[in-house]
Amino acid sequence: PELLAEATTAVTAAKRAGGDRTALFRGEVAEGVRRRALVERRLRAALAADALHVELQPLVHLASGRLKGFEVLARWQDDALGRVGPDEFVAVAEGSGLVTALGRHALRRGLHALVASGAAARGLTLSVNASPLELRDPGYPAAVADALAEAGVPAASLVVEVTEGVPVAPGDPALGTMAALRAAGCRIALDDVGSGYASLTYLARLPVDVVKVDRSLVVALGDPRSARVLEALVRLSRSLGLVVLAEGIEHEAQVRALLRAGATLGQGWLWSRALPVDHLADLVARDAAAHPGPPPDLPTSLLPVAALAAPSPALASQPVASQPVASQPVASQPADGVPVQRAARREEAAPGA
Repeated sequence: PELLAEATTAVTAAKRAGGDRTALFRGEVAEGVRRRALVERRLRAALAADALHVELQPLVHLASGRLKGFEVLARWQDDALGRVGPDEFVAVAEGSGLVTALGRHALRRGLHALVASGAAARGLTLSVNASPLELRDPGYPAAVADALAEAGVPAASLVVEVTEGVPVAPGDPALGTMAALRAAGCRIALDDVGSGYASLTYLARLPVDVVKVDRSLVVALGDPRSARVLEALVRLSRSLGLVVLAEGIEHEAQVRALLRAGATLGQGWLWSRALPVDHLADLVARDAAAHPGPPPDLPTSLLPVAALAAPSPALASQPVASQPVASQPVASQPADGVPVQRAARREEAAPGA
């Protein structure tokens, strides 16, 4: 029985690693499998009890420094496990079928925070991460519509962020889901652009409005070669009618370089880490005092959507207000980069976040 249990543990580890693999039983393998099983059990219970919480990170209009929206990030503090990092619990959720429940939890909590803080009334937006599994779920558009209706937030205030893991084959259900969301007024953002090898393919095939430049390119802006790569990516994105948002900004010099390159929005520790929900109202009030009036809108992306899929009936009933995307005050910078369209991830990312 003990040998059989060890063999089963090794097989489980090999399956989770993916592909055609051979795995040997080792103590650390068994510990990893046990840990994953424990996290899955506790996560399932936490989702059933609505025990996870969210934090929101500001998104900033680079040229004006005003708040444009927030990205919602799931957080988990478990009684038995302590703080579980998003890298761990998101991976477990994706491998156990819990990612849909996790994403919907983050969406509902994020929309509630947007309203309670006064951000929704100011026309600010919410960005939420959606996994490939969620986008292939036929019930996802209806779930989004229900969450928006429950919160009283227009579809135009929601930005759905996707990554390079999203299928791009013609006819894939994920493409239809994105097109339906977009046709109803939601924005679609392609996250972590520049971190992998398939970004250009995804830009060409996905119905997106916003390009989120990966932090690795922003951090390397001091290197002339890397700066030219980023500038080329921004020019390409703008030529496609897309808004460019840069992640991982920590220094004012990066803001100036991004404005010169033509980026529109930013996110990073220069302005704020992800904030607890009860800190948002004060931030929104301070931004409103510094920048009276509604935030400037960003034009709709020029990419066509009609040929990609018919809009979801559930989402089609949502009000479509002409609202922008993203975030908080930064010191005024020269407006070398003129805002293009609208825009919308990640501090320590989680889905639906």
